[in-house]
Amino acid sequence: MSKARGRVLQENIGLGWPTYLRVGNYRMFYKHDPKYQETTRADIDAALARNDCAVGYLSDYPQFLINHAVLIYAKKPRRAGSKIDKYVVYDPNHPEGPRELKWLPNKRAFDYQKDEEFPGGFTRVYQVYGKPWQ
Repeated sequence: MSKARGRVLQENIGLGWPTYLRVGNYRMFYKHDPKYQETTRADIDAALARNDCAVGYLSDYPQFLINHAVLIYAKKPRRAGSKIDKYVVYDPNHPEGPRELKWLPNKRAFDYQKDEEFPGGFTRVYQVYGKPWQ
């Protein structure tokens, strides 16, 4: 999608630095507990069950190895015996194809795949546009 029309995306997405000033970003400074991430996962699952999508803001604050938003638009079926949930996401930094976000229930945490900027692994997910002040 954005690879074919990259120029249109670039002209309309805006600057990167204003994303740091979003009102909903307050959560990344104090919402670090696994229970908050479980609630976020449940909200994402509910959106997908309604045939909707969710925007997830990924952050590993205070490290800042990852700090951007992705569109979560599908959930893969679980493999037999697995408890790991896998979500299909569109990442504007990787327009070449879908990426994968995992929910690891034993850690009660999300895991995002590796790329050039991010070493892969743990990330917090904050839902954007799901509730007031997000």
